[in-house]
Amino acid sequence: MSKVTKFLIIVIVVGAIIGGAILFIQIGSKTTNNKNETAQSNEEKTDASGKENLDSEETGPWTENKDNEGNITITKENQTLHIGDYVNYTTEKSPDTKWRVLGVENGNLLLMADENVKENNTELSVHLSGEDWGEDGQTLVEQLNESCQPYLNTSYAKSVRSIKVEDINNITGYNPLCEGVKNPTEEEISTGTKYGEGQIDEYGNKVKYTWSSDKKIISDDSEGYGKFIQQKSDFYKFLMPPDNKELDDKGITVESTYYYYYPYTLSTDKSTSGNVVGIERTSPACKMIFENSNNVGEGYWLASPCVRAYTGIVSWQMYVVANNYLVYQYGSCVSSWGVVGASNGIRPVVSLKSNITLTKDTTQKSEDGAEFYTIEN
Repeated sequence: MSKVTKFLIIVIVVGAIIGGAILFIQIGSKTTNNKNETAQSNEEKTDASGKENLDSEETGPWTENKDNEGNITITKENQTLHIGDYVNYTTEKSPDTKWRVLGVENGNLLLMADENVKENNTELSVHLSGEDWGEDGQTLVEQLNESCQPYLNTSYAKSVRSIKVEDINNITGYNPLCEGVKNPTEEEISTGTKYGEGQIDEYGNKVKYTWSSDKKIISDDSEGYGKFIQQKSDFYKFLMPPDNKELDDKGITVESTYYYYYPYTLSTDKSTSGNVVGIERTSPACKMIFENSNNVGEGYWLASPCVRAYTGIVSWQMYVVANNYLVYQYGSCVSSWGVVGASNGIRPVVSLKSNITLTKDTTQKSEDGAEFYTIEN
């Protein structure tokens, strides 16, 4: 099932009424831990492009370069590729699927399927459930990566995985620490606007949740968020993956890593008029990521978990590409009412072997301007 609007939702009601118990929320600083500190924390896990560090692997021959406007070129010796170029990689499972240049990881050329892959000529639909969230959502990430394994052609590729939100952010130039700015500098981040700035679910904001005996959920932050009071006597149980334990007396602190955006504005503004900040809707990169081979918007899973911490509720979610040209997310566990299951398509990403060479095919032409390349052993 390729459309987010057609998600199959299975709700398992959890929790029991806890007499007189409710949730007290104390907001940490308005992420007065400044933006550069948040960015530095994220960089410990990823490199400058937002991809996972893979220093332990053998480095390949490809290099990814960005100009001052954020345009990406991929080079090896005297050969130059662009995001969205076609490469004639094939698999038995989905022989009609075309593959396009996504980027470089650890010096190896990455290709992604330009549509949700098929199995026996039928689009493969992968079901994920919040019951399997595991440690920080990594069990669901592993499920997506495992679902991509049949699309590994070992004659040409060394590995395969699911596409991640970091892959897309690298191409669009989006950074949740500075919305509406492509590949922002440290100075721009320090003065820019975070996703959700001034709201409880502001990117990087830390929210502490503890039980209170009154029948209100109170979020009170002296740093500027204001006070929120809600009657919530039906708030039964606080669901905390992976063991579904109730919140203890000490409470927990949850950091919000949730955001969504449109690839041309790099913000929540979906307007297509005015100057394009991110990538053009007609560009090979945008068509590769947000459309299928028939030039129709298509939704699929991204192997990237996130958490949204806001008034009275925490939601553990997986990022998705929505079929309306949107990087979004779908809840797997919601603290106020339980776990959720959904089905969606997948887009595998393969890492080509370092000894693979490519030859430009001048006999083919793409409507979006992408070029075609043939694999040579």
